[in-house]
Amino acid sequence: MVDTSRKPPRLERVLLVDDDPDIRRFIESIFRANGFEDIASADDGEEGLQLASDLLPDLIATNVMMPKLHGFEMVRLIREDVGLTEPCIIFVTAKALPSDRALGLEVGADEYIIKPFTPADLSRKVDAALARTAARREGLAARRREAGR
Repeated sequence: MVDTSRKPPRLERVLLVDDDPDIRRFIESIFRANGFEDIASADDGEEGLQLASDLLPDLIATNVMMPKLHGFEMVRLIREDVGLTEPCIIFVTAKALPSDRALGLEVGADEYIIKPFTPADLSRKVDAALARTAARREGLAARRREAGR
């Protein structure tokens, strides 16, 4: 059961990218049950990349194996785009090999979740990834303040 009493970090936008509409709806229902409201979705990596650029989401949950643009490549391109605001990126995928996970983290993901998963597992891992992202952002902001920028 999903804990709906906890307060999620304040997020403006969430982007879900997966070519399976059932998985997108399932993940979206978990996010909504945990208080996330502004959720956009894409059904392939190319559309996901465009929406990431247009919406500047705070959190991106994406599959790896998708048409038009592979998830690993989409995340690599997002991380290279200086216009994006350092979103928290989480892979939610069936690609379960240790080498897949290593590549996902290497291209810039904050978390790598293997399907199938439970709502509680997804919620816990998303919370942990968001906390790490918030700490990273705060560290960057502090360094910029110290540098007088």
